[in-house]
Amino acid sequence: MDYGKVAKNTLDFIGGKSNLLEVNHCMTRLRIRVDKPSKVKNDAIKSLEALDGVQKVITRGNDVQVIIGTEVHEVYEEFLKLKEKNTESIEEMNVKIEETTEVNNEGDGNKEGAKGLLSKFISTISECITPILPALVASGLFSAIFAVIRSYELLDPATTTYQILAAFASAPLYFLPFFLAMSSAKRFNVNPYISMTVAALLLFPNLTTLLASGNPIDFLGITVKPVTYAQSLIPILLIVWVQSLIESRLNKIIPNALKLILLPFLEFAILGTLGLLLLGPIAGLITDGIAAVLVPLSTSYPWLLTTILGGLNVVIVGAGIHHGILPIAITNFSLFGYDNVIGPAMFATVFAVVGSCFGLAFRTKNSKTKELSYSTGITALMGITEPAIYSVLLLNRKALISTMIGGAAGGLTMGLLGVRVWALGSKGIPGLILLVGPEFLYGCLANVVALVVAFGISYSLGDQKKVVNK
Repeated sequence: MDYGKVAKNTLDFIGGKSNLLEVNHCMTRLRIRVDKPSKVKNDAIKSLEALDGVQKVITRGNDVQVIIGTEVHEVYEEFLKLKEKNTESIEEMNVKIEETTEVNNEGDGNKEGAKGLLSKFISTISECITPILPALVASGLFSAIFAVIRSYELLDPATTTYQILAAFASAPLYFLPFFLAMSSAKRFNVNPYISMTVAALLLFPNLTTLLASGNPIDFLGITVKPVTYAQSLIPILLIVWVQSLIESRLNKIIPNALKLILLPFLEFAILGTLGLLLLGPIAGLITDGIAAVLVPLSTSYPWLLTTILGGLNVVIVGAGIHHGILPIAITNFSLFGYDNVIGPAMFATVFAVVGSCFGLAFRTKNSKTKELSYSTGITALMGITEPAIYSVLLLNRKALISTMIGGAAGGLTMGLLGVRVWALGSKGIPGLILLVGPEFLYGCLANVVALVVAFGISYSLGDQKKVVNK
């Protein structure tokens, strides 16, 4: 793959640097946020997708996702080099001139229906969470290792080694508000250090102890509702969103001579006070509401959720909104210490993708389809499903249906057997360590069910359409 060519063509596709607001990447996708969706050259999607290494391009409002695969980091580095160049093309300079004279007549998102608002909300959550995934995955693997040590009593809990390993496993998730403060500040284009300062206030040990004491607490004569901020998402996201509303206004009204001192002081004072007295309690109510729905479903009907998600995850990943449901898994970890919904369902989906690809590969007589199905199936077995989804499943309706049925069967088995995932991380063979615990064998069995059911249906339905490799 020519990383530089992919990066250059992607930058041109989104309308150049003048239309670029933010770029980051996850394990397989280059995720870009643009200023004006109308500047994106949607008529050039096919030519961008035709480049070697590009699996799929998804545009949704201000968000552009370029699915590349495991080499996404190299493309990202080349993209950053282009982004940092000071030279601009004539086309980009013309765009800037047009933007200074136009009167907001493009309608870029001004008339958003409920569907558009929901899409924007999910996209915003994804953009805030995606940059912190490496920290969560690292913590997740340590959590999985620690779960093995704890389950098989390999270390005495009284030893300092045991306690330090516990810190490796728990610290990143405990300080989740810090990571979200930085990533969401970049998303909302505000001062990230003020955001992190508020997160530091919420997690300050003395304040945490005070809020957990059960004693009456007041601040400035107002009662403070006890809220748990560790391992939480909603409070800091609300705070940074409010920061985006007040920071620009404070910048305008504070004299330049006093800005260096007054701006950070007022921001911290306002956001810290609002966080403790208003936003934190609101977030607590939202969290309690989610828990009121999630806890009964997770405890009494986990099989229903895992069946639905096991069947739909392949579509959710294909649409690029799978990070939007990650907060449910994080909430589960915060409430229970494990996830019995999102993680098990995703395991079922991954192994269903493998089974469907292998089933198609065994049945088809088309050499290119056979080769592509085998290669992407093996990649999916390692936990990376996007190549299979975009190169095989979305081009073959029968294979896609096989995956959905296999994923639902595996998810149902996961739910009925009470399988739990003990940490965040990639699925597939490398991720089996995340299942280590009392239900490990059940989890392996459910994965086999998903794979076998998807394989059988895919094989029996056969090929529908030739899948042509690039």
